Amino acid sequence: MRTKLNRFRNTLVSPIALAAVTSVHAGTLTNCDETSLRTAIIQGGVITFACDGVIGLTSSIVITNDVKLDAGGRDVTLSGGGTNRIFTISPGARLVATALKLADGYAESGGAMHNLGTVILQACELRNHQAVGTNASAYMNGGTGLGGAVVNEGLFKASSCIFSNNIAQGGQGGGGGVWFPGNGGDADGGAVLSYGECYLTNCVFVGNTAAGGDSSQSLGIGNPGGSGGTARGGAIAVSSNRATIVGCRLIRNRTTGGIANGFKYANPAGSAFGGAVYSGSGLFIVDCDIEENSATGGESRVQSGSGGAAFGGGLACVAGTNSVTDCRLFGNLATGAQDWGPARGGGLYNATTTTVSRSSFLTNSAVGGRAGRTGSSTKAPDGIGGGIFNQRNLVLQQSTVAYNRAQGGNGIDGCGGCSPPATQLYLNGGDGNGGGIFNEGALRATNITIAANETVPGPAYVVSPGVGGLSGTTAGSAIFNQTNAVAQIAFTTIAGNTGAATAVRTLGSLQAKGTIFSASLQSSNYSGAIDDAGYNLSSDLSPNFTAPTSQKGIDLKLGPLAHNGGPTLTMSPRSDSPAVDAGNDSAAPLTDQRGVPRPQGARSDIGAVEATFLTIQRFANGNVQLRYAGIPGSDYSIEETPAFGQAWSPLETKSAGTNGRIEFSNQPTSQGPRLFRVKSP
Repeated sequence: MRTKLNRFRNTLVSPIALAAVTSVHAGTLTNCDETSLRTAIIQGGVITFACDGVIGLTSSIVITNDVKLDAGGRDVTLSGGGTNRIFTISPGARLVATALKLADGYAESGGAMHNLGTVILQACELRNHQAVGTNASAYMNGGTGLGGAVVNEGLFKASSCIFSNNIAQGGQGGGGGVWFPGNGGDADGGAVLSYGECYLTNCVFVGNTAAGGDSSQSLGIGNPGGSGGTARGGAIAVSSNRATIVGCRLIRNRTTGGIANGFKYANPAGSAFGGAVYSGSGLFIVDCDIEENSATGGESRVQSGSGGAAFGGGLACVAGTNSVTDCRLFGNLATGAQDWGPARGGGLYNATTTTVSRSSFLTNSAVGGRAGRTGSSTKAPDGIGGGIFNQRNLVLQQSTVAYNRAQGGNGIDGCGGCSPPATQLYLNGGDGNGGGIFNEGALRATNITIAANETVPGPAYVVSPGVGGLSGTTAGSAIFNQTNAVAQIAFTTIAGNTGAATAVRTLGSLQAKGTIFSASLQSSNYSGAIDDAGYNLSSDLSPNFTAPTSQKGIDLKLGPLAHNGGPTLTMSPRSDSPAVDAGNDSAAPLTDQRGVPRPQGARSDIGAVEATFLTIQRFANGNVQLRYAGIPGSDYSIEETPAFGQAWSPLETKSAGTNGRIEFSNQPTSQGPRLFRVKSP
């Protein structure tokens, strides 16, 4: 993508000639008009707005010096009017803006701004900007739309800002060719595309879009059409440097691949990567909410075409080293296009080296597209990796993967209503594999809860009983471990997953240690070879355990998926669970999934959660001592009530020590029995 920006480096728009105006005095702007603003910016320094209004721009403002625009306490909008970029920041220049609104910018690269220097935004709003690639002339490819609001090639910092309804749109491929039809242009970064240093803190990204351009079709019947453009990063796309994103919310952003057009044959439609974020060079993301974003592959509209794939409804990590910590990925969707457009990773798609810690993947979906009559496939596309799809190196620790879904696409009538029906032409439903996690690389999971995920087969197209196609298949409602893949699962709880014949299906190498396989509804817990490293438990007989410390066919007595302390949902073993005090201290991690130190009893517990129970000791004088174990440094409160159904009264709040232990001492406040409870953070 770097080479596509070079042509913009020397196209800085010169500021228009300006006359001196009396509205600029001592750094204060009293008239909100274009001439006053440009004059103040040429002078440089701190410019404080003492007016409200919308300032329409007739061309981009070029920043060549050090400028600070302070609109604190005012309502000031700079508008590109849908025809102009707002700012172009030259190399060595610096722009700082506070409480400023930027709207309706338009360019091929950075609708609001193209930064080659330094930009610092504080409490600003960037909305309705467009970066649109040029529609190509005959035989040519469409231009790339780069950074709907911002293209950064220098240093870019934004804190407490809102990026909304911005779009990067690839241009349409040029028509008119017989043998060489034009491809659709790519689109990168619906709101922000960064090649330089990028720091985003406490920002909101909502409703931004990256959309690949549609291809042209050839004029010669039987000749190929062009490819649809690829879309990357509905909100943010990162390339060439590692970006840092902290405390942000990314909501309802999307990527859509471009359509492949043609008479008969065509190159593939465009793929979509990262409904919210695309990482092409490395990402450090902490404490972020990534919710209801989507990636949708482009449609193929020609015979023997190929629909676009969707990679990562929430987050796509394709290159560089990535770290995801304390994040919540909820309700994201990857949808493949019709005719061989699979969906991979409803929450996360990983094709590089990524570490995920203390994060949640909940209610994400990977859904294959509907079968298409235009291609050569005999079935609909697959949906694989409802929560996570891993293609290379992924480390998961202290995280939860729950309520995710992998679903195959719908089958159709492949002959378009033949009479009489020709059953062999019905296209079957697609497969749904890996409801929680689909692994075809190297996966290392420690202190993980994988629960209540599901796989759903793509439905068949049925004309009447016995006439029609076949439904798709399903495998691995919790984990599907592909051929040649390697998975190491340690101190993990896998429970209550549904849909497939087995919760964990492995065709590759899978080692399990200190792990619980429990209550997979309507299916068995495990299928395939297992490297039993000991201290594993299964509620049924399906795993072929070989270690003497592993047990199967027993009631594991787990609590429901719930808030049991810590940042993620977990399943705590009951006091009489065979997992309690049954692990190996030398092999156990130092803490459980929540951060509670191991062990808390005689030995470490098996599974992701170290059981913690409130114990009570009553002395002869009536005093009560209560003991509990929690996360070191976290506060816990003890409360009492005389009976269930009555109000709880707070007694004391304490912080857990380095060993996680807390002791509460309490004198009776009333006669008779009392009930106690601990409230965790």
